Amino acid sequence: MQIFKTLGWVLLTAFIVAFVMINYREKHDVIIWPTSSDALVFNWPVGIIALVFWLLGVVPMWAYNRSVKWSLSRRIRSLENSIKSSALAAQRKEEKEEMPNPTPEAPAQAAPQSDDLLSTASKLSEEDGQ
Repeated sequence: MQIFKTLGWVLLTAFIVAFVMINYREKHDVIIWPTSSDALVFNWPVGIIALVFWLLGVVPMWAYNRSVKWSLSRRIRSLENSIKSSALAAQRKEEKEEMPNPTPEAPAQAAPQSDDLLSTASKLSEEDGQ
């Protein structure tokens, strides 16, 4: 599909360049600022006049189109992220409900260290001696 888009732009550019080159020698007066006493007049080629006014019409519409496309893509991304976060929250809730509640078990006694063994043995020997 990209090839057709590129081909269209190439044809449009070729048409505009051909139009400007054909009408380049023919000049026309362009009155920029008409006033009662004196006017600002330029003597421009017809092809350049057509190109400038075509760009004046196309560029604002292109900028508006890009801005709408950008804002809609931001809105879509925002909605997708909210759906993902709600799906993850629901999945976590289901996982919590499925897991059995662990019963609290007595903590395992730590293995006695060497100092503890010595003190325990001395206590036992004292008790045996009595």
